Amino acid sequence: MSKARTPGSRSRILTTAADLFLSRGYADTSLSQIAEGVGLSKASVLYHFSSKDQILMELAEPLLAACEQVLETADATAPDSARWVVVEGLLDASFDHLRILTVAGAAGAVRDPVYQRMIAINQRAVVHIAGSGAGLREQIRASAVLTLLARPVVFHQHEPRDAVRREVLDAAHLLLDRES
Repeated sequence: MSKARTPGSRSRILTTAADLFLSRGYADTSLSQIAEGVGLSKASVLYHFSSKDQILMELAEPLLAACEQVLETADATAPDSARWVVVEGLLDASFDHLRILTVAGAAGAVRDPVYQRMIAINQRAVVHIAGSGAGLREQIRASAVLTLLARPVVFHQHEPRDAVRREVLDAAHLLLDRES
């Protein structure tokens, strides 16, 4: 196996790593297995990525960036509309980045700094969804809606996107629009 420096090697490493994380789990996938799957040496993989954690961080980057973009859009939106900008935007990001969402779930406890970014995204999202000055009830409902935005997308990924999206948004409305 040679130490390949082609631009495609990095992409192939990411694709193979994602496949292995999904099939074996993050903890049970080694850099050697990733290298073997790509047809490179472990040293070649380490040339492109300093660690397995760095591979996971790079895989997660598009999803995290999409979520942060949703929150930036919500920041620039009137407060009464920001809730649904966040709910619908994060739901769409979950659909658009389903593969990495599934990989992150297979990784179990996602590693720092990915985990820290996810926490920061969730905290900002709760503020937008619950509203400023929200009490405990609104904050808990907002947190529940955040959970609702990702899991059904993963669990029902073989169902039509529009149908899953509609049901998730209906459930979010039930939680958020309920008076008591």
